[in-house]
Amino acid sequence: MARHRAGRFAGVDGTVVDLCCGLGFDLRALTAVAHAVGVDRNEVHAVCARHNSGAPVVVADVRDIRTGGSGAVFIDPARRSADRRGGSEPPLDWCFALPAARVAVKTAPGLEPAEVPEGWEVEFVADGRELKEACLWSPSWATAPRRATVLRHGDVTELVADGSPDRLAVGEPGAFVLDPSPAVTRAGLVADLGRALGAWQIDARIAFLTGDRPLVTPLGRRLRVLASLPFSVKALAAELRRLDVGAVELRRRGLAGDVEDLRRRLRPRGSRRAVVLLTRLADRPWTIICADDPAT
Repeated sequence: MARHRAGRFAGVDGTVVDLCCGLGFDLRALTAVAHAVGVDRNEVHAVCARHNSGAPVVVADVRDIRTGGSGAVFIDPARRSADRRGGSEPPLDWCFALPAARVAVKTAPGLEPAEVPEGWEVEFVADGRELKEACLWSPSWATAPRRATVLRHGDVTELVADGSPDRLAVGEPGAFVLDPSPAVTRAGLVADLGRALGAWQIDARIAFLTGDRPLVTPLGRRLRVLASLPFSVKALAAELRRLDVGAVELRRRGLAGDVEDLRRRLRPRGSRRAVVLLTRLADRPWTIICADDPAT
């Protein structure tokens, strides 16, 4: 993730200042593409950052550093709370006001886009299927309001809005279902991904995409539909028995209930593994039994 993020700093004219550089892993990535200097008020962190990055590191409070003449600033403010939506130190408002030509702010992935000033780009980044962070890019850097990025096996796949105001069609599940990456859902780009894939939604408020052809993309988990039926514990248990399913991964989206209680009530005993989507279809409680597509 640090290497991916540092790629946008390549070609910066002037020094890149890494504020709150911590142990220096982002700083190390930045030094590979630009002349970079780290700043951290913790002396132990500064020693580690110098060792890890090979770059000069200043021991100081970042509020005392003048960044107006730098080529770019990267800041990863400390989290005040373990909560994904917790505040930061320095506060985001302070970070947004940094006087530099280009500013990038690393934040927790629970950030609400409404908290970001107009003109900034919000990039949500997932490592495989796990949402890891958001990075905010100042207006001089921004190329889209929202971006979803998925890093997988060394490859980078990005998605930005296609500019279309059209909503996706809603209909019955096709032969395949795509569970979009959390980077896509957090960026609000589900419809954009659906249009790119020629897919539709099973419910206008649910992120699952579906189609009759394989929905091939690194931006989501592709599933093959084995059965589709209205939600009923009894009917679901019977269908799992018919399909010889014993190991069940339950994925709930848009349907309330205790997943572990449901698992105990189902008591699957078969030899196959399945992914059960507990969701809504056209606002009706619905169940889709799937298998992972080997191609993903």
